[in-house]
Amino acid sequence: ACRGTMGLAHLSCLVRQAEMSVNEFEDQRTGAGIEKWWKCFDCGQHFHGVVWLALGWASWKAYLAAPIFCQTGRGDAAATT
Repeated sequence: ACRGTMGLAHLSCLVRQAEMSVNEFEDQRTGAGIEKWWKCFDCGQHFHGVVWLALGWASWKAYLAAPIFCQTGRGDAAATT
């Protein structure tokens, strides 16, 4: 597990890293994909507590209007059946 200064990161940096990982997976089918939204890239430990909640909120915000979740284009979570 990350210890000392290795355990510190800006939330915005974790979000950007997770977004880049998802984009890499979608474009090239390589990398960790969505795993970086819930797991540390360095030690592999799952995030917990307020970091886990903040990353969950950030991922929801980042992908709320994605076509897979929204067919109306209004930003609401319409069913995609």
